[in-house]
Amino acid sequence: MNEQVIIFRPASWERDLKDLPITAPVFVRDGRAFLELKDDELAKSVAAIDAKLGFLEYPDLIDLLRKVTGRKESREAASFIWNLHRIWRHSGKSLQAFIDESQAALRDPAVDSDEGLTADEREQLAQRLPRAMTDARSLYLQWRADSVSEATGLKLEDARLFCDARPVFNEDRGAIEGMVVLTTLKVQATDLNGLATALEVRLSPKQLRALVKTVTEGETKLKTMAAFMTDKGISFSPVDRGDVELS
Repeated sequence: MNEQVIIFRPASWERDLKDLPITAPVFVRDGRAFLELKDDELAKSVAAIDAKLGFLEYPDLIDLLRKVTGRKESREAASFIWNLHRIWRHSGKSLQAFIDESQAALRDPAVDSDEGLTADEREQLAQRLPRAMTDARSLYLQWRADSVSEATGLKLEDARLFCDARPVFNEDRGAIEGMVVLTTLKVQATDLNGLATALEVRLSPKQLRALVKTVTEGETKLKTMAAFMTDKGISFSPVDRGDVELS
């Protein structure tokens, strides 16, 4: 028996990109979903993003697009806007310079149209790109908050608790004299270079109870801090909210 952590996050185009990954499958998928937005839906979506105060997390961006467009499936279009803005921020270029270079890349005839977007789709994206780009403070604040989060710890990818029993044999291994119950915590994470790392630790029943207590105390601290900042009118980002859910 084990409990598994399910990761919920935008489709990653790659870490710290400074140019559009035009032929990447996730870019193709998200780009086509973005092109499905009608002109008025895109305009209203960008206006709503610009009007958002404080931080704008990815789950909130999905909800925003759903409310504005009335489309239930808005995750891929939100992923396109989300990743597009992050690539721009990572590039360190001005907004106009990023738009100009991205349009030139999309219109490059050297891009193989057999792999992903057709030439017509790439031209449509090039034309729409300026309308999707915005210097929204909400997206900027969230990018900064996530950058701080990444700099202070590894990104959780998976966490499981394995509970099982192992036999204790007699000296000649001909009989089982008892069983020992084991609880193992396995944590997988991604470092700042995008490399996976894992840790497995054995927990005694006492240590497991202590871990549960620590997690509960952590939740209480977060609620207390959120209430304090809300009361003081301080904008804050509960980084990774909605990313990890226990099944």
